[in-house]
Formats: sequence, structure tokens, C-alpha cells
Amino acid sequence: HIASILMSTAPAANVFGINMSSFASLGWPFSGEVHDFEQCFTDVKLNDVQAMSKKGITVDDITMRYCPSRIPELWPHTKTSVGSMRLFRTWSKDWPDERRLDVWSTMVAHAKKNDIKFLVGTPITCNVESDEQDWDWTKEFLRLLGPAHVMGFAVGNELELLYTQGAHHDCVNSLWDEGRMWS
Repeated sequence: HIASILMSTAPAANVFGINMSSFASLGWPFSGEVHDFEQCFTDVKLNDVQAMSKKGITVDDITMRYCPSRIPELWPHTKTSVGSMRLFRTWSKDWPDERRLDVWSTMVAHAKKNDIKFLVGTPITCNVESDEQDWDWTKEFLRLLGPAHVMGFAVGNELELLYTQGAHHDCVNSLWDEGRMWS
């Protein structure tokens, strides 16, 4: 798990395929231990940031599943609040369902505390049953989040490329030509 790797204090020569000792050659204070990356303080400040209210962050699946409480409240190196977030999905059938409501509660509390608006996505695949479950979870999350914290809603992600990802012609035809996308 990513979280346990980052919390480790064991010496690490290689994390996620990155030779960590190379950071020392950049002049970064790195002792060779992974826990060095837990520090959230810096003397770097960006003072002339532009249009930050129009920018947002994307919450990746790893963060959503394992550590939603670690999502930043401020943009790095600024005192500017993060005002919007993008979720590609609200949950996955591959994640433990017993954690779902806790994770969602954390996300909703974060949104309300920091006045964050979400662009919430729901996946569309060739698996109708899985898509229906994703849609049910998305509606449930949206109800918990409330309209004041929803900026928008996205259906699918890069669906125009579905055929390049091994989707069968019948699936693509069902989505676009037969109207599954619109029903």
C-alpha cells in the first residue's frame, strides 16, 4: 500500500521506480529514508499566483481509497485554498465496501469545511451491471455532498478512445449508435 510505504522509516534506495539517492544530487535534503517525504513545511512561497479560483485538483483513486484525509487544503507553496476537486469515480467494486461511507464522510466534511466544489465523474464501460453500480454510488455520493458543493458532473472518461482500449465493436456500437450512453 502506498500509505504504508510512505510512512515507512526503513532505508529506501528505490521507491516507485525512482532512485531516491538522486534527490541528494539536486541539493534536496534527503537522508535516504522514505519518511523524509512526510514533512509538509517549506520556505518556498509563490506570491504571484494567478486565477487560483479557476484551478482545481484531481483526486486520484489511490488517495480516494486509502487516504482522503490527506487531501491538501491549500495549494502547495501558497496560502490559497483549494476551491475545486475532480473525482473520476466515487467508488469502485474492487475497493472494500465497508470503507465507502467513511471515505465519503471524510470527503464531504472536507468539502464543507473548505467550501470546495466537486466535478464528480462516473465511469462508463462495457460492463452494464458495473456501470449501474457506479451510477448508484455516484448518485448516493452527490446526495451526501449536496448541491452547494457540486460544480458539475462528468459521464465517462475519454470514451472516444474506448475502441483503442480493447472494447469490442458491439460495446462501442451499443454506447454510441444504439443509445446506451443516453439512456
